[in-house]
Amino acid sequence: MIVEQSFIECGQLNLLGKGKMLPWDNSMKIQFEMWKEYYNNGTIERLMKLCNTDKVYGLFCYKCDVDNKTFSYHIVCENIPQVKSNEFEEFSLFPSKYVMFKTSSNSEFENKYIFYNDLCDEIWKEWLPKSGYISLIEPETKGCEDGYASLELYNPINPQSNPFEIEIWLPIEKMK
Repeated sequence: MIVEQSFIECGQLNLLGKGKMLPWDNSMKIQFEMWKEYYNNGTIERLMKLCNTDKVYGLFCYKCDVDNKTFSYHIVCENIPQVKSNEFEEFSLFPSKYVMFKTSSNSEFENKYIFYNDLCDEIWKEWLPKSGYISLIEPETKGCEDGYASLELYNPINPQSNPFEIEIWLPIEKMK
């Protein structure tokens, strides 16, 4: 399923976006519904215009609440102009090394979250255990610590489009 994989060193990222806390279980469908909602109600368009960019990311697990088994999911843009907004929240990611996984899908909207789930399973259950790296968004590592999160890039932005490319950027460090 993974078509391309590469390592990326990334400096501090300042982001602006909107989202909510989601349950650990069965959250992927909710994430795709958020993309659909924010696309259809103009939230994504307003965010892109405010940040003066055409790239929109999913910000996965910036915050997490282990006791309540929830994590945050936000739809964000890089905030290069450093704008402030009452509608959107500000985030800052630490400089990190990321592994980027890229693939594509022609599935219908209702099945895209299943495709995404399969991709995540391949990353966390197959690639990560064999890689010599650890994910920095797990509660056992640096997860639940503001400043680390996974990024997702969808092309095109409209999740109802086909074909549909997905990039997942996972912050990592070498196992000790």
